[in-house]
Amino acid sequence: VRHFGSTGLPVYDQVATGHFGGQVKTKLIPATILKAKVVGYFYNVKNQQEAWGRPTFTADLTADVKPIDKLTVSLQYLLEGGRKGLYKNEVLDDSSIIPVERRSVLNMKTINEVNISAEYEVLNWLSVHGRVNNLLNQKYERQLGYTLQGVNFLGGVGLRF
Repeated sequence: VRHFGSTGLPVYDQVATGHFGGQVKTKLIPATILKAKVVGYFYNVKNQQEAWGRPTFTADLTADVKPIDKLTVSLQYLLEGGRKGLYKNEVLDDSSIIPVERRSVLNMKTINEVNISAEYEVLNWLSVHGRVNNLLNQKYERQLGYTLQGVNFLGGVGLRF
């Protein structure tokens, strides 16, 4: 028996989606802004069993700290769960020359991502910033079979007109 796999199946013909949730933001701690956002999602997909790869819940927890007047440091935790993937497996039996297609529903890995960023205002119209994404270097997929980047770095300059 030989197995061949394919993961590029989901095509959404007609999708209805909805969500519910809430966000809380506070400045109770001096020089700090804390934010928490939690959202639940539901989908109605025509001609498909699921909304493949889409989360049923997300959480975004962020802390923005200003240790000095012109510097802002942000720490963010993202969580996405309840995702399912469709895996197509073709089996070629020794007695057959035509592959038989089998499809399996898989529970996809929960996304746990930690990001950190900083922005420094050099002048009132000029700032520099940097960001490190996925500090935990988690290997995860938005669509089954397509792994996203591990830890990555971004930086830049901001101009205000």
